[in-house]
Amino acid sequence: MPRDIVDSHLFGHRRGSFTGAVDTSVGVIPGAAGGTVFLDELSELPLEVQPKLLRFLDSGEIHALGEARPKVVNVRVVAACNVEPEELVAHGRLRKDLYYRLNVFRLRVPPLRDRRDDVLALIDWFLADTQRRAGRSDVHLAPATRAHLALYEWPGNVRELAAEMYRLVACAENGETIAPAALSREVLLRSDRFQTPRQTATGFLPAVNFSLPLKELLEEVEKAAVEHALAASGGSQTDAAERLGLSRKGLYLKRQRLGI
Repeated sequence: MPRDIVDSHLFGHRRGSFTGAVDTSVGVIPGAAGGTVFLDELSELPLEVQPKLLRFLDSGEIHALGEARPKVVNVRVVAACNVEPEELVAHGRLRKDLYYRLNVFRLRVPPLRDRRDDVLALIDWFLADTQRRAGRSDVHLAPATRAHLALYEWPGNVRELAAEMYRLVACAENGETIAPAALSREVLLRSDRFQTPRQTATGFLPAVNFSLPLKELLEEVEKAAVEHALAASGGSQTDAAERLGLSRKGLYLKRQRLGI
């Protein structure tokens, strides 16, 4: 978006302050006075607007386009981006001083592949929610279908899971139990790899028994993944943790839980 449009959207403008400004706009940040404003996809904020946001964060003052004087606005700011902010700084897409100003309380949300318990909870939530939205009732997932969904890595995270669940429910009949055949090709292909034994460069990975209860099935998959990472790293805890996308402490706790 052009700088003036982003500037106007965030901080507001007076009528006639630029071409196309036929009405006065309060702006998102002034409109959130006394509350919280959520800035999503921070990486898309034009570099030309970032100094103005930094000044607001430092002083609490905003200067709407066309206004003679700035004004103070009391707003809590929460910002998010879908890549590591250090990468944005390194590639010149985010000002370093703005990053340091925003990085007060930082929360990192791991990808769904690292949050299997969340996947199970989201499957149930989307199943209920999409039935309401799609006008369906009494739609269920077969145990094997739930297993495929739980084992898939979801590179598109929650949005991909939401789309998959909506398609499954929208294409189902009332009272239907959805079988694995209804799943998208990507989900089936990537989760099917657990159904047959596999020879790898570092050893032999056992098959996963899809007839197990889902909790036991996921534990079996996690155990195979940890054992494979340890074998591939020659027993190095640090290397195995990196392969699994875990910290050393996270790997230690997971090994304790799985009895490895």
